[in-house]
Amino acid sequence: SNVDLNTLLPDMNALYGGGYQISMSALNGNQLSFVSTGTFAGSKSRLWAKISVLSAPALSPGGIIGCDGVVMSGSGKVDSYNSNNGQYDSNNPNSNAVLQTISSNANVALTGDAPIYGNISVNGDFSITGSASVVGDVTTAGSITMTGGTGGAGGGDYRIGGNVHVGSDLNLGSSTPVGGNADVVGNVIHPQSSAQLITGDLSVGGLVNGDNSANNGHSNLANAISYSAPGKPVLSSEVCDPLDIKTEIDSYTNLAANSNGNMDTSAWETASDTYEFTPAGAEMFDKNGKDHMVMKPSTEQTILGKANTPVHVFDDFSLKTGNINVSGGDVTIIVNGKFISSGGANSITVEAGSSLTILTANTIEIGSTGQLIANGGVTESGIAPIQIYSSYESKSDKDKGILLDGESDTYASVYAPLANVKVGAGGEILGELRGKAVDISGDGGIHFDEALGQTDPVSATYITKFAAMSYYYP
Repeated sequence: SNVDLNTLLPDMNALYGGGYQISMSALNGNQLSFVSTGTFAGSKSRLWAKISVLSAPALSPGGIIGCDGVVMSGSGKVDSYNSNNGQYDSNNPNSNAVLQTISSNANVALTGDAPIYGNISVNGDFSITGSASVVGDVTTAGSITMTGGTGGAGGGDYRIGGNVHVGSDLNLGSSTPVGGNADVVGNVIHPQSSAQLITGDLSVGGLVNGDNSANNGHSNLANAISYSAPGKPVLSSEVCDPLDIKTEIDSYTNLAANSNGNMDTSAWETASDTYEFTPAGAEMFDKNGKDHMVMKPSTEQTILGKANTPVHVFDDFSLKTGNINVSGGDVTIIVNGKFISSGGANSITVEAGSSLTILTANTIEIGSTGQLIANGGVTESGIAPIQIYSSYESKSDKDKGILLDGESDTYASVYAPLANVKVGAGGEILGELRGKAVDISGDGGIHFDEALGQTDPVSATYITKFAAMSYYYP
């Protein structure tokens, strides 16, 4: 498409005693090319240039994203809300949560009895046992296997309330109805029954119980059956780690000399006190300081593409007793060691209009007594009230990089694509989760904050550079 740059660029006659005219310009994808003809100091000259404008990759909105798989054995409800419209209301939730895997052959297994209010996208196989149910659609590259209960709160009268699009086989149990249509690339296996297990239409590319003949006894299986192969399911092409989080956090090593040391709130002198964190300063224990505290000033660092971000740097961060209050705007902390909030009554409270961003190359543990509280939603600067970024790389299935085990409600937008995430919480988790593999076994619900899908941390980051340029006299 053509672009009139003459209306966008400054008056060079006024600025430098010269002038120019853009004679040709074009925008092709992310490249802008143009020819400028003009005069400078009485001489005619031309400039030809091609400029690339690149945007950093944006994150897809989610709820629970396990790049290599998701296992849910808990009983808490998975749904959504929008913090821009107020706090989560359990009596009036939204149904826009997303449960997704990204890597090839990455499976999802629902073995508990949690209702899922949203859609599920699986780049592998999907299995649902127990009495869990889904209110939305399920799309898989592999198979779907449904056994167990007879539906529940999530799907109403159905195990899956919406449509299914299956890249391989669909295995139905005797009491596992689908509320919508079923497009199945492979075979359909179901118990010989007169019950209608697919409320909508069935399109199947393989065989139904090994027999597609006219008198096969499957006439009641669906509203209508078409024995023709549907198209393959379309799944997200997103990579697991669009932020390249290891490279990002490794770039902070220059801040080691600016570390405030260990943050430890377990001193008896301040056990009942609240430490104040603002963009400009962070309070720490100091036995010789006034009220046994000292305010440490922030330093500046480019964080996720945002230059001159005030940051507080710590070695280990241990919150065992006492509390931290975050106010005054966007607060960022970098933790070189472990981040632990456990061992006693403790909390981090983020006031409305402020945010807390935690970045680390190590593990993060929010224990049973730990609590992350957000009194507001996404800030005016477009940042989630509490963000956790970790570049920790799990070495085995049992190696958990992120552990959320709180018994109280906790807000956390977690980005840890290289680490296994374990949620065993009895309290509610508000925000979103992205991990290498996600394992959820707690009784608390997970409530995706839709506001996070509207303002991700890199969607407004742009990189501009010259792809080619020549300057010549005609």
